[in-house]
Amino acid sequence: MGGDEFAIAIFNIATFNDLNAIFNSISIAIQANKGFDLSVGSASTLDDIKTFDELYVAADKALYKAKEKGRNQFCMYEE
Repeated sequence: MGGDEFAIAIFNIATFNDLNAIFNSISIAIQANKGFDLSVGSASTLDDIKTFDELYVAADKALYKAKEKGRNQFCMYEE
């Protein structure tokens, strides 16, 4: 992870919409209090990912896809 990147593990999320709602809440709070945007890449063990390393790589790929789309984006990993 780079200097402006961090990881969060969220457990027991049932759907993409649940995860998107969490992203929106975090993004709104950060923008209101800190004044900067948030780009998020997400991966799930539901995508047949077995190890932490595979999960990390998938989330990192999704993060760079989010950054390519512009500021304040949320992207899920897609094979």
